Amino acid sequence: MDPLKVLQGTDQAQLRFTPLLGFGVVGYEQVSASFGAQLQYNPTPSFGVGLFGTYLTVPEPARDAPPLNEELRVASTTALEDRVELLWAMGLTARWRPIYGGITLGDRLAGRFRVDIGAGIGLGETRAPCTNGLPLDPNRGFPTNPEGQAVCNPDNIQSADTSTIYYEPNTLRPLGVLSVGVDVDLFEHLGLRVEVRDLIFAARVFRPDERPPLNDGIQHRVYLLVGGSLLL
Repeated sequence: MDPLKVLQGTDQAQLRFTPLLGFGVVGYEQVSASFGAQLQYNPTPSFGVGLFGTYLTVPEPARDAPPLNEELRVASTTALEDRVELLWAMGLTARWRPIYGGITLGDRLAGRFRVDIGAGIGLGETRAPCTNGLPLDPNRGFPTNPEGQAVCNPDNIQSADTSTIYYEPNTLRPLGVLSVGVDVDLFEHLGLRVEVRDLIFAARVFRPDERPPLNDGIQHRVYLLVGGSLLL
């Protein structure tokens, strides 16, 4: 394959399609995998926009992990109760590319790299653990049991398995997106991308046995992503 023509001078590939695999840490030592792709359009060497979609695996909460001490036990229990799980996300980002340069082998230009900083908006689907039989947030419009109450696991409370983790109905939430990435162009139509992406969303956890029962907070899902790019 001929060396990348786009590497000569200031030319560049305007479109990049990149399948991405990655991982992030959720809660206490729990790893979540990420599978997705993005399409990036670069109208100029310094600016670009990207459209992405990703599916996120959800690790099983480690309820039975032995705590190191009482402080960690309380912290891990609170993290489990407050955790809102992000199942998938999609979004649009604008990217500034302030750093770029060439990769040389001896006196030969072997590639070109560009570093970009991005910010954008998106949409994701979340779910939150709940306590079997206890009320859910009455302002969310959740399904109700025969008595007209919105409760966790409304269909089968009496026969519920105490070892099972139950969840509120899934919810669509707006996301904020921050990213830092590196594109490396190696051949005429092939390249690499490495990216750190932070998905940010507001989460509300309802605890009916506490006062106040509503707990609002901002949650982050940070992933390290790697993929091969098709340059168009």
